[in-house]
Amino acid sequence: MSNESKSKLNIALFAFNNAATNCYMILLNIASYYTFGKAGMIMSILLNIITVMRILDGITDPFIGTLIDKTETRFGKYR
Repeated sequence: MSNESKSKLNIALFAFNNAATNCYMILLNIASYYTFGKAGMIMSILLNIITVMRILDGITDPFIGTLIDKTETRFGKYR
């Protein structure tokens, strides 16, 4: 692959950099609209659920990162 085609590929894939975050935010907006508007749940309950979810994510991320760093596959280390 030439440098020019690699550069074009990098530019094309740059848009997918925050795809997981964008999907999360879209789903969060849909969930808040549904629970508040349709299901009649109090917004504070939803916010508490989301807060607990983010705290648990912050606790588990270092462990998952360490596991990924120590994993060796036949393709080499994860980068």
